Amino acid sequence: MRRSLLAWSLLAVLAGCRSGGGPPVRTTAAPPPEFVQSYVGQKRVLLHSKDEARLTMTRAEAARRTASCGSAVEVKRATLTDGVLRLDLEHLGRARLAGGTGKDVEPACAAPAAVYAVAVSGFSSDEGGPAVEESLAKVLVTPEAFLQARGVAFDRAAVTDPGTAATKDVPGSSADERSLGRKVTAWPKPLLSVNPEVFVGRKEMRSESEVEFDGVVGPDGRLHRVKVTTPLAASQAGLVERALGLWRFEPAETKDGAVSAKVALRTSLRIY
Repeated sequence: MRRSLLAWSLLAVLAGCRSGGGPPVRTTAAPPPEFVQSYVGQKRVLLHSKDEARLTMTRAEAARRTASCGSAVEVKRATLTDGVLRLDLEHLGRARLAGGTGKDVEPACAAPAAVYAVAVSGFSSDEGGPAVEESLAKVLVTPEAFLQARGVAFDRAAVTDPGTAATKDVPGSSADERSLGRKVTAWPKPLLSVNPEVFVGRKEMRSESEVEFDGVVGPDGRLHRVKVTTPLAASQAGLVERALGLWRFEPAETKDGAVSAKVALRTSLRIY
């Protein structure tokens, strides 16, 4: 009789657990939402202070941030767990307004880090992409927001295919390209540039050299069909191309509006 009562007691306890009457079952954390993973691969500008490589803050602190050093970065990893957004970033170069040499900001910002880590806490489980983007508004910004904060308006939507690109009468150009080139009243003008930087960790290898590249500035003010023409190692050429992806231009203009145009430009590659 005693065994029967014990068995029925155990069954009752188990039934209560299954019906919700027992203690809560601890579950593992859910995988990061899709909107967080969408940051991976994005190229943005990290706003930070001198020698600041690990940025840890609450959402309220992020909203009050003021930092003048701008590092162009690519997001390599993004997670949102237990209310904390964590981003791992790779440094690509310094973000500068057109015409600037960077000499006015480099001494104040010192040498950038090869990688950065950002952690922003205070998110609730029911918040989505808009809350994350709002919290990063003064920390990790788009090239367009970087320009706007410095008084340069840029609101051109990106295009996939720039189409026929205007060019001057040069060898190798097509009749359509030359015809469009004769209609151009203003050629592309850089608004935002990023000079690529490589970290090798050896003082004796520090150097700076010019790198030439060709491309097409589309009506969207972005570089397309980029080709690095200076001989470089594959890894360095890849870095240059990624840094060029953050450049923004005032596109070529005709009396009918913005058009695509070929460009041949230079940037500097710095090795630390």
